[in-house]
Amino acid sequence: MTLNDFAPGYLQIALKSLSDQTLQDFEICIVTKSDAALYIIEPWARENDIVCDIRVMPGSESRTHRFCEAVLMCTGKWIGILDGDDVLHPGALETVTKCLAHAQHLNFFTTSHAQFTTDPYTWRKVPAEPFAQTCAALATRFRQRHFWGFKNADMYWPQGMLSSPYPIEDIWIFHQLALAGIPVLHIPHILYGWRYWTGQWTQAHKDECRRVVLDATAKMEFKVGVRNAGHMIADNLLAARMTRIMVELEKIKG
Repeated sequence: MTLNDFAPGYLQIALKSLSDQTLQDFEICIVTKSDAALYIIEPWARENDIVCDIRVMPGSESRTHRFCEAVLMCTGKWIGILDGDDVLHPGALETVTKCLAHAQHLNFFTTSHAQFTTDPYTWRKVPAEPFAQTCAALATRFRQRHFWGFKNADMYWPQGMLSSPYPIEDIWIFHQLALAGIPVLHIPHILYGWRYWTGQWTQAHKDECRRVVLDATAKMEFKVGVRNAGHMIADNLLAARMTRIMVELEKIKG
């Protein structure tokens, strides 16, 4: 988790979604721009008997620098990305783990999501998107809005994945994946709640985000990348079939 500009109430909800996970075999690495977040994180960690690796990177360090620092802190086999104003479904980590076990040749994953505003329990369902559409969304909406992650082994990463020249790491990484033709496991379950609010980083830096997107699109031949990404859908068929089966089993259990 990287914390840029955060709202205390939203951060508390995001942290609670971690302590509520049905799968508890994970570590939490947090990089924050200021120590103000520590007054929220540390009491939560004590109350839930959770160990967090927390680092404060103040000053002019960019959001990308904080993201890269958080990635380098992680010691687990897989890394999942969660912003401090968003929410994970309680079964998110367990579901992703099951899906990854059925697609062991893939090293990146992304899930479907819901969107909400002030009420974390009122979610607007957003249709699942294959990876090509996820990439295309970057060109118009500044960034992807999914719970996503990757194997913690740089041999599988696109070249220079942690060397983004931009202050927004998502755009760089997903462009690199598309251009390199690296397949991504798309999990159609809605496992993540994305919040839209005026104080979030991308809303506070709209002009900067727009310039970054235009620059990245021009320099990296984004349209070619999307065409390449379209071929990745075949790699997701196994996972898609498997997750549909999981949905049916959940209906039966219900």
